[in-house]
Amino acid sequence: MNKFIRELQQKIGYLNKEGRAYIKDFKNTIILAHGNDATYQDLVEQYGTTDEIANGYLAAGGFKDVPKGHKFKLYILTFIVFALFVGLYIVLRNHFESERAFIDREVIIVEGE
Repeated sequence: MNKFIRELQQKIGYLNKEGRAYIKDFKNTIILAHGNDATYQDLVEQYGTTDEIANGYLAAGGFKDVPKGHKFKLYILTFIVFALFVGLYIVLRNHFESERAFIDREVIIVEGE
């Protein structure tokens, strides 16, 4: 049973307060129906796979808000990736322009009379 619950938590991902309550209620339902002796296969037969349960929870609006800290990290990561691409573009552009440029020296000797 614990493996089933852990797998379900991983499939759902970030759990807000409602998500934790959902998992707790689901675990209590399993204990009431089967006790602590329920096997993984028994739970799959009774309730479906963890993928099906997680998809049902998420489809019902269980994943509502991304925490502010996670949004900030996403913005920072996006900025870093963008900055890396711009830097790479500048370096490659300068590299290819320098290959096309060349220095041509011409020495003119003027002899006096």
